[in-house]
Amino acid sequence: MNPVKAGKKIVSATFRWIASFISPNGLRVMLWRWSGISVGRDVYIGKNVRYIHNTNEPNRLFIEDRAGIAYDVTIITESSPIWNAKNPSGLLEFGIIERGDVRIMHDTWIGTRAIILPNVTVHELAIVGAGSVVTRDVPPRCVVAGVPARVIRQLDKKP
Repeated sequence: MNPVKAGKKIVSATFRWIASFISPNGLRVMLWRWSGISVGRDVYIGKNVRYIHNTNEPNRLFIEDRAGIAYDVTIITESSPIWNAKNPSGLLEFGIIERGDVRIMHDTWIGTRAIILPNVTVHELAIVGAGSVVTRDVPPRCVVAGVPARVIRQLDKKP
């Protein structure tokens, strides 16, 4: 790996690690931006939010304006089944890598300990229930919950 890329990888991961312990939300959001994540305005990112990805890839997480992400949420943009010292590439012959963007659109709320998997968009004005595992796109103006997350309620439009 290129030493410059390795340095950026370490700095990016360090900013997000520090952000997981910092109390003021504004400082947490600033550290996420410095780590290379696209973060909109008036966003809330709770403590201990984890972003799991291959840092050799460009940013795959996009958080729009006024999104809220509660404490202890895990966002995954890349996953593979096995990685160990005997197989440093992280791939086996049968290995599958799941990789894709995660988009958290404007005015959404992600509940505590939710897990969002690759290739998912949480559309505007949607709510993800606490502890849910989001495996596919969340439609606009609805509440999803469960493992895997399913629509449990449609939100009414304001009169």
